[in-house]
Amino acid sequence: MSPVSLATWLVARGLNPQQARLWLKFIVSAYQLMLDAHSLLLTPEEWNSFLTGCPTRHPTEPDLTSGIGDRMERLWVDAPLGSERNKLRTSYEKPTPGDQHHGKHKTKADFCFQLKYGAGACLTIAVEAKPLRRPADISRKYLADSGLGCFVSRNPPYTRDPVGWMVGYILQSQLEVTWQETLTSSLADWPGVGTKRFGLIDRLDGKCAEVLASDHDRTAIAIADDITILHLLLDFRPHLSEA
Repeated sequence: MSPVSLATWLVARGLNPQQARLWLKFIVSAYQLMLDAHSLLLTPEEWNSFLTGCPTRHPTEPDLTSGIGDRMERLWVDAPLGSERNKLRTSYEKPTPGDQHHGKHKTKADFCFQLKYGAGACLTIAVEAKPLRRPADISRKYLADSGLGCFVSRNPPYTRDPVGWMVGYILQSQLEVTWQETLTSSLADWPGVGTKRFGLIDRLDGKCAEVLASDHDRTAIAIADDITILHLLLDFRPHLSEA
């Protein structure tokens, strides 16, 4: 697969150039914030502080989500006024819009980024994270109804906006497994997620690492437009192998 720019990908899926530029700035800023929070969490001082709040020295998916979420909020608070990061609104365990359930029964996205760009005008990126301990977790968890299905088959979905994220927490020290290759082949073959195309985004226009993107049909939940999913893998294996 030859990488393309994110702007080119978004225009090809139906956004006009102005919309694509707005989404591009938003995505790059949010993506870098999550990467920076992950890097901060993995520093020795932060990791040891994080583990003191976990029931065991083997943190679970919710533990890691709150660890990253707390540090994203700290980095957002520290951002200079007027910076692209300062314009973001970030949260974790975000209730799903339109879900009429209450309390523990209400569905929640693991993370949510929002960018208000006018009165009554706001872009939203909902994020679902899944733990990956073995290759089978790609189909069993990551692409399941409780994973990518939160965007394409759950009603109401996590978002009705044109972009969402999936995040895989790599937890097991199986260094011989190439997770991106496993995910790519699974997206092509796995039924039920309505994959229309997938490919590599070229370093988010030079600002972040090369990432995998995929477009998915949402007609099963009465949304005519496809959703573009960006796939981010966060590696915790070195720290967990030492725990």
